[in-house]
Amino acid sequence: MDTIVITTIFFMFIIFYIMYNVKKKYYRSFFVAFVMSLSWTIYYGYNYKGTNLYLFGSINLFALLGWTAGLMVLFTAFCKLHEKLKNKWKALGVTYALYLILIFPFEWFGYNILKIQLTSSFHGIFNLPLMHGSPLLKVYYLTAGAIYLLILIAIGEIKDEKKKKR
Repeated sequence: MDTIVITTIFFMFIIFYIMYNVKKKYYRSFFVAFVMSLSWTIYYGYNYKGTNLYLFGSINLFALLGWTAGLMVLFTAFCKLHEKLKNKWKALGVTYALYLILIFPFEWFGYNILKIQLTSSFHGIFNLPLMHGSPLLKVYYLTAGAIYLLILIAIGEIKDEKKKKR
């Protein structure tokens, strides 16, 4: 079986695991992650070397599920940090820093080890062997995590607990 097919199935399991094992509050965050991922996937039109699985003929299932799962994992990490730090802005800063640190090794691993590669001829970000896409793709990859969490804060999905008055 192709690496993209196996990884797509893995992303589905991540999404189902998070949805099954967590509180109901994750349904809205899942919806935002899915809509954001769907919008980006439709706009960018991913096409990988090797097998491509498409939904409705043009939506790359691997990219859609990968982004959705990644954003849900990010939200899960954010919630854990928010519980400890008790401040959504501090938790946002730490979570986004971790996102920026981790996206590079994940991208490198996918491109170089798993050989999940776009058919584009763009150079990698900072001439590294990862994120071989248009400049807009690189900007999106670096900002999507923060944008997602800021949307959840804006719609009231993430709130700091109110301090009790004495």
